[in-house]
Amino acid sequence: MNYVVNLVKGFFIGIANIIPGMSGGTLALIMGIYERIIAAIHNISFSIVIAGLKLFTFKKQAFINFGEELKKIDAYFLLCLGGGAVIAILSTSKLMSFLLKDYHEVSYAFFFGLVLMSMVFPYKYLRRRSWREFVSFVLATAFIIALTFMVSDDKKIEKAEHKYEREQAKTSQVENVQEDSSFISLEVPPVSEMIIMFFAATLAISAMVLPGISGSFVLLLIGVYFKLLEAINNREVILLMCFMLGCLAGLLVFSRIMDFLLKKCYNITMSFMVGLMAGSLYVLWPFKATYLVGGRLEYLSNIIPESFGKVEGYSIIAAIVGVMLIFGFYLVEKKNEKNG
Repeated sequence: MNYVVNLVKGFFIGIANIIPGMSGGTLALIMGIYERIIAAIHNISFSIVIAGLKLFTFKKQAFINFGEELKKIDAYFLLCLGGGAVIAILSTSKLMSFLLKDYHEVSYAFFFGLVLMSMVFPYKYLRRRSWREFVSFVLATAFIIALTFMVSDDKKIEKAEHKYEREQAKTSQVENVQEDSSFISLEVPPVSEMIIMFFAATLAISAMVLPGISGSFVLLLIGVYFKLLEAINNREVILLMCFMLGCLAGLLVFSRIMDFLLKKCYNITMSFMVGLMAGSLYVLWPFKATYLVGGRLEYLSNIIPESFGKVEGYSIIAAIVGVMLIFGFYLVEKKNEKNG
């Protein structure tokens, strides 16, 4: 039963990680498994690789040693979470693309509500609230907001126009070629694209480990978020392998950093997380200026709606649903703690 529960938890963490602005780390924190995840990943080392290779000796002791290594890294727990996350990402990537493109305001309002309510939980875990924690909070908030100003509206429009031109050129090259019906694509992408995807994954998985900052949001800032969704939907194996290798590298490095920070400066780290979440609310503000490129809307800087219509009404409802959903997770987890 624990395996099923952890699979379901992994599924929700996977959904959270694919949503720009929503952190899987935050959801792990709410569900009470964050520090267990960090500790398990921190224990991953080359010793498990060596133990795995020794299995080929087919000696009884080799299997015993490998089992001990699996226990050390809490392998079954991580596998259940990882399996649930992969299922969520593969099953919701197309839906997420559709919602973000066709229902932008309502989707982002929902995410806004998720993050707003999620801020309560890292704050609750603070053991001390002094000026140090306040400074940490302010710096983190300023950092996230500053990231959003790194790319101006003009630059966003320019990038969107270049992207549209490349898509048109690619379409014209293959318009007389029959659609490929194969299940997977083994097409080798440009080396520069693979390198960018690797390092983007390294940064994104680091953000996913950190409660408060969304890995998908980082991918969105770098400009590879929709490319990744496209690769998942089209099953572009080589590009996805580059992304997975980048995730593995970032995960092993950043989990050790987080383990150290949580042990040595817990309060400042947690307040920094709350600040990251507060800053992401600016990013997730649902109402933005728009610009039409090739028949598609590009979303630019935040604006205040000039009038209140259906979209604004649905957006408020979506934000409330987001708040209630996170609160529901909290109530379920509290109930499980009492029963357990």
